[in-house]
Amino acid sequence: MKRLFLCLLVLTVLLTGCAGSAREVDLAALGEELFTSGVFSDELDAPGGSVAGALYDLPDQTETTLYISSGATAEELALFRAASDADAKLIESAANRRLTQQKTAFEGYLPDECEKLDRAVIRRSGRYVVLCVAHDADTAQQIIEHRFK
Repeated sequence: MKRLFLCLLVLTVLLTGCAGSAREVDLAALGEELFTSGVFSDELDAPGGSVAGALYDLPDQTETTLYISSGATAEELALFRAASDADAKLIESAANRRLTQQKTAFEGYLPDECEKLDRAVIRRSGRYVVLCVAHDADTAQQIIEHRFK
């Protein structure tokens, strides 16, 4: 009986160790690394108020950091921490809609910027979502993937 209990205890510990836990992502550090790496060709500004909610139609209790260009480029960085995984999926869909809207807007205005939008990085992991439209999309992708590991 003791052996059976010991085997079950060991099995429980092993299975618990295999269960994936949601990894915390430091969005502030991610944003800082992207800015200092030079992936953006334009200077991005953080708009105040509820701009992110208006652009993305976000679920309640979403923590957001948004940086957008002056309109001279399509560059943008949006960092989201959702209240739940389900909300993160909604935010990912909203980010894709935002890209579609931006492509439509820039096609007639600054068509060269559409290439940046085509190469935009959208990454979701657990409750976290990142949208990055940058001049150097490859480096941005590497930085984001590294932070999400």
